[in-house]
Amino acid sequence: MIGPAQVNSPIWVPPKLAHRIRRLGSVLGAVTLAAALLVGIGMPVIGPVLPTATGPVTMLTTSAGVFLGLFLAVSGVTMTMARGWVSLGRHAGGTGFLFDARPAATGAIVLVAGAVGSILSALFFLTSYTANITWTGGPHATNVHPVTPPIALFLLLPVLAVGLTLVNLVVGWPLFRPSQRTIQRYAR
Repeated sequence: MIGPAQVNSPIWVPPKLAHRIRRLGSVLGAVTLAAALLVGIGMPVIGPVLPTATGPVTMLTTSAGVFLGLFLAVSGVTMTMARGWVSLGRHAGGTGFLFDARPAATGAIVLVAGAVGSILSALFFLTSYTANITWTGGPHATNVHPVTPPIALFLLLPVLAVGLTLVNLVVGWPLFRPSQRTIQRYAR
């Protein structure tokens, strides 16, 4: 019969790797979802009340914060879902842990998209915010504001978002697409 090649979706993984996928997926997913709430709500709330908040650029920076929160949430949900991709079942060698490779491969691609999206949103935020400060606080401006703790927190939120999505990508990619070498290393 001619047709698409049969792909074995569930692959056997050693118990150490199965526990690592479950543990890291749960921990990183929970931390990322908490950060998504902080960034997605914090930036739109803090941004407009800062002394540097003026004009339509404030709307751009707060909307960038909402997008950063959404990219963090997608990354966190993907990491949390990884726990369900590992199950106990039968394979050719007996009973053991099976890892569903199809949703994991999709999850790895989602992590890449989340990281790229958060980087682009953070760059957009930094460009908009820098342009706002440059236009309102030019060389002869009298309304130049020092960096206060709320401004510092506001500027650190995009860094937090990009950092967490990159951590999820760096940790999740090898776990969601385990090579034979990785499987053999955890089997010892």
